[in-house]
Amino acid sequence: MAALGSEDFDDEDGIVDDEEANSGTHPFLSLNATDADIVYAAKDWDIPTSELSQIIQDAQGISKDINTVPLKATAKPILGILQSPLDRERITPRLDKINKWIEATKEPANFSLIDLLAGSHQSGNKQQVSEEALKGSFATILAAVHSQVLVAVLEGRIAQQYFSDPDTRLVLDHLSAESATQRVRPGIYCNAIGHKTTGSFLTVGETYQVLDAMSLYTRNVNPRHCTQIDSAIRPNTRTPRRYIRSGRAERQIRIFTSATRARVEVMAQSLSLDDTLPSSILEFGYGMDVEHRLVAHQKHESSNYVMNLFHACCQHLFPGKYNLHQFVLFLCHSPDQSSTAEIFFHLLGNGYIGNGAGFSHWPAGLSSSKAYKLDAETWSRFSKWSVINTPLQNNIKAGADTLQRLSAERAAGQGQSIAKVNQQESVGRRLIEEEFQRALADWENDVSELLKYVAELNDSHIGKGKW
Repeated sequence: MAALGSEDFDDEDGIVDDEEANSGTHPFLSLNATDADIVYAAKDWDIPTSELSQIIQDAQGISKDINTVPLKATAKPILGILQSPLDRERITPRLDKINKWIEATKEPANFSLIDLLAGSHQSGNKQQVSEEALKGSFATILAAVHSQVLVAVLEGRIAQQYFSDPDTRLVLDHLSAESATQRVRPGIYCNAIGHKTTGSFLTVGETYQVLDAMSLYTRNVNPRHCTQIDSAIRPNTRTPRRYIRSGRAERQIRIFTSATRARVEVMAQSLSLDDTLPSSILEFGYGMDVEHRLVAHQKHESSNYVMNLFHACCQHLFPGKYNLHQFVLFLCHSPDQSSTAEIFFHLLGNGYIGNGAGFSHWPAGLSSSKAYKLDAETWSRFSKWSVINTPLQNNIKAGADTLQRLSAERAAGQGQSIAKVNQQESVGRRLIEEEFQRALADWENDVSELLKYVAELNDSHIGKGKW
């Protein structure tokens, strides 16, 4: 099941085989590219011009709702943006108070974050994984994730940032373009429901309406309501309640609606019903062919039924207002990342249904076996791309500089502590000596007085023959 995302085990269509999941076309290239554009892009991406032309032709007929990447030379991201190291000060706390990942990320070194990631995965997943290997993989992924992507994921604002921040858009489009150039390119994607032109999430009141609609659908007390939801995205030719195929699915949807309502109520304390919620609900997944997976999600085929039902309710209640925005977040450059990167993004992006901030209801990192069948030459090519097109080297250098600075500060602190101790010892010795001298003088005085007293006794008693 290597080509499938983590939700595909509970898909409404059942388990999809690898051939079905890997077939399909690549929607992320501009269909209006000129010959000069194609020649430029083919050279830039190091693929034959004829192959790129064929990819563009293959993209005909794919849903235009999915983000497309222009091939204009002026849109090419500069390396300074792609390679920019993480700016920890840029990350802002979440209004829903799910901030443990943000707080760990903002620390100057990555030790706490890596430990937290490994601990959270180990405590919730029974797979036997070496903790050191897991931490090493997480550290490499953290170094290679684009700064703009990591910040947007942590804040739950990937779609909003895509539309409002030019650098974020350039990076995400660049990742999509690279993913689209190859039939097999293991990577991590993200689905985010948001306003069709701004990417912003629903308002507080709209979110409550969607959750109510999902609950009504789950209870199955209004057949007409269920029929309308079933046909909101595309005509339903199956049995009623297409998004609930098992008791487990119904339970998972109930968990999602309950957790999401609780999370929204936290944010609603400082918002009105008409205010837009600042953080979206995100869905993360892994695919050998990311673009094909995104097309399937867009059509609600081989997809995530929790997200699909939420999307369908949005379309039913607010027709044409909200779209399913889709992004490539990370392209793997070693086979272990096909598993650990999916875990990484699920954790940092709060992607599970249990906290009301994610759509995922199946453990991440279980669908990566085919990545290990790719040859060494392929992975070498992926690694070379990551070295040039990600902040991997700059983040490693920044991390080394931070460790060196912290080490120097610690050494200086230890030196100051030693000096302080020495100073304290010196002062202490002086105080002790002074105290000793005073005590000695007092003792000598006491002895003198005692001797005087004894002499007086002798004079008064012995001299008078009283002994």
